[in-house]
Amino acid sequence: MKWIKTLFYVFFIFAGVSLTTLMNGMPVDTIFEPTALIFVCAGWTFIFANYSLSEVILAFGQAGGLTQSHLQPAAMSQHIIATIGNYGLLAAGTIHLVMIFSALANLDDPKALGVAFAVSLRPLVWAIAAKVFIGIPLQSNLRRTQGEI
Repeated sequence: MKWIKTLFYVFFIFAGVSLTTLMNGMPVDTIFEPTALIFVCAGWTFIFANYSLSEVILAFGQAGGLTQSHLQPAAMSQHIIATIGNYGLLAAGTIHLVMIFSALANLDDPKALGVAFAVSLRPLVWAIAAKVFIGIPLQSNLRRTQGEI
């Protein structure tokens, strides 16, 4: 039942953001551009420097209630999921700064400057959305299985 609530929550947020952008005369793809997600996904791959693929799969399995909890400590799974979210935010912040520097190279054209700043925020939007809609619910589910909540 909680997954249905989560899907409705995500749907309403997506609908609200889409409606807001359309009401302001902006196309929806100005926010939801998939190329910005590539930068965030690149940051997520850094998790494999510290953990093996089987540990990451077990962490997501435990958070979703698909695998048994005795295979890996829940605290470790919680740490893995938190680290993935943090690496995504770190990668998005880095790309945001690089895009800001490239935008500042075009100070001659004020119209292009505004668009460049807006485009530079896309990776941050994706990283924050992934952390809020995927990372935090999975972490709270793991805390619930540990009995912390």
